[in-house]
Amino acid sequence: MSQAERVLAEVAELAEERGWNDVVSFAGGLSAEPDGTPLLLAPPEVDVTGLAGRLGQRPRPLEPDVAISLRADRVLLALECGRLLTPAEIEAAAPVLDRPPRSRLLVLVGAEGITNDDDLDLVESAVSRVLLGGSAERRERDPSEHHFLLWADGEAAGFLRGRLERDRDLLDQWLNEPTSVDEALLVARAEHAIALAVAQAEAERAAPLVDERRLAATGAELASIRRRLLRRVESDAATAERQLSASMRSLEQDLLARAGTFLARNRAELTDAERVTAVVDRYIRQEVEGWLLTVGQPILTRAGQTHRDLRDLLEGADWALVNELAPDGGPYPQAVIDAILAAQDVELGEAVPPPAPSHLAGAPAGNRARLDSLLAGGALGVAFAAVLGGGPIGLAAGGLAGATGGRVVTHYLNGRRGVQAAESYAHAVIKQFTAGVLASVGERMRRAAEAAREATGSEFDRVESALRAPAAAPRGGDALPRLAELRRRLAMNG
Repeated sequence: MSQAERVLAEVAELAEERGWNDVVSFAGGLSAEPDGTPLLLAPPEVDVTGLAGRLGQRPRPLEPDVAISLRADRVLLALECGRLLTPAEIEAAAPVLDRPPRSRLLVLVGAEGITNDDDLDLVESAVSRVLLGGSAERRERDPSEHHFLLWADGEAAGFLRGRLERDRDLLDQWLNEPTSVDEALLVARAEHAIALAVAQAEAERAAPLVDERRLAATGAELASIRRRLLRRVESDAATAERQLSASMRSLEQDLLARAGTFLARNRAELTDAERVTAVVDRYIRQEVEGWLLTVGQPILTRAGQTHRDLRDLLEGADWALVNELAPDGGPYPQAVIDAILAAQDVELGEAVPPPAPSHLAGAPAGNRARLDSLLAGGALGVAFAAVLGGGPIGLAAGGLAGATGGRVVTHYLNGRRGVQAAESYAHAVIKQFTAGVLASVGERMRRAAEAAREATGSEFDRVESALRAPAAAPRGGDALPRLAELRRRLAMNG
């Protein structure tokens, strides 16, 4: 690696560290390996159809951008014979013609418009005077010295045909030369990268710091919001668990109270232990489906209120400043709300919702999908699926059918005590079922609350770190000595 390449690599590394995007963009656009395809530049008004066809590429508009010409390993600049150049075109052509001689070529198209020696001399003199800075006499001794060639798409004057043939040969020779990046071009690239870096460092040094009082006020308000959010998460978790416990106790009492009536109504099916188990299973499932629908709307209402409350709790902070200093994590404050709700969803909605649950059949159309997500696919649905299982509830309840159902129900099957035995069995299953659901959902709610606390802490840690960054961030001026040293090393290399 040459000295110029090492300097360029160090400038690019410094730019990455400091976030100097202009330098990073320029350095990143340089090809790692030499590319033999020349870049064709031409003013938009100049017709270079024939020349572009020879090169096999479209022209790029000539613009006053040094980086464009320096990125390419070779550049072909096409201008029109006899056409006056604008100041902007002269400015744009200068960095191209300042490149190392073998890395650039100037071609004047439209040579068919040259009808005599005077026309040719006028064209060459104008180009020499305005662009190349060389004498016509010197050019005649070696017309390729300045890489200035003529090109004609149509029929040219007879006296010019020999020159055009020679220039086509020189063009082909230039196009077919092995491509290598001249050291002078590497130095020019490094010089340009240093110049861009110095400009960005100077701009940083001149830019005003963020108002310290605004930073302090925002930090204090965010700390207060953080505490309020964490208290709200704790409060919501405790309230939800209390509500669930009360609701499950109510469900259990209802199940116990109505079990005897249901079993008596279905006495004909109580023919053996297996059928008793199936009837009890059907009873509990039907009752649970109705119960889910009654608690679904309050849960939905509570979820919407939680979202609104979160947004209200986040009011008051200078979120414009936060988004300015932490653009990658935002936009805030919505990012905080999304993180909290997403963390809770992971814990409360792991199960795949069953297809078309019947307990949603009567739900309002606008709420049906949301209820399905909250209940069938959420914590309650997960818990009921785990406790109910895919088979009869009694069999999933750990042998209760054998202990309190099988022999007893069979013995009194055709008598009055058959219903009583089935009811006793149903009561045992109901109590185990509700206890299992309550334990499962309670555990998920506690995990959801912990996930919400962690998400809140993570988001506010990121925001507070961004607010501390301006004070710790290096100012552009401290990089200027290093850039001066890189420039000195580059000059020594030249």
